[in-house]
Amino acid sequence: MGCKHRTRVIKALVITSPGPGEGKSTLTANLGVVMAQAGAKTVILDGDLRKPTLHKIFGVQNDAGVTTLITHPDKSWTSVSKQVATPNLFLVPSGPIPPNPSDLLSSERFNQLLERIRQESDIILIDSPPVHSASDSLALAGHADGLLLVSQSHKTRTDALRGAAQAARQGRIRLVGLVLNRLTGSQGSTYYGEYYESEPVPGVPSPGD
Repeated sequence: MGCKHRTRVIKALVITSPGPGEGKSTLTANLGVVMAQAGAKTVILDGDLRKPTLHKIFGVQNDAGVTTLITHPDKSWTSVSKQVATPNLFLVPSGPIPPNPSDLLSSERFNQLLERIRQESDIILIDSPPVHSASDSLALAGHADGLLLVSQSHKTRTDALRGAAQAARQGRIRLVGLVLNRLTGSQGSTYYGEYYESEPVPGVPSPGD
């Protein structure tokens, strides 16, 4: 399965935001649930090896995960994945926080891990640190098929959002789209109207991180 963008299929998607607290982790979880409910075998990777939150959102242990699989490449990803309440949805938590997150995420071992999961799933969603907090999200996007930026109404600064998009372009990262969340009532209609006049923006309003 997977998501199509123009003529290429997106099998692995990195989700990030310009700064902290803009809803990227919650959106990653919600998007995973929606895709799994649609019948896609969905794997969520917590690629935020600095301040992981997905294990808290799903209420599972974080004793082993992404860091475990990178440092022990002989292990199967299913040995540390958590099957949550939604059928077809699997979570690979971050695992123990390492001293060198960027090195691990940019390594060939992580690329090999991602390739193994690709072969056994329909779509992979990767939560990552904010762009302006660490270089990890761009390192992750280098292994994936695209990058989705999450911003929050009345919180994300325009220059921060523009800078995050520019960083992706400079890194030759495929920027798939922008999610503008936490819009309510007539404010949401106004914002979406303004955005759709210039460029379609895929988005589902969601709470913060």
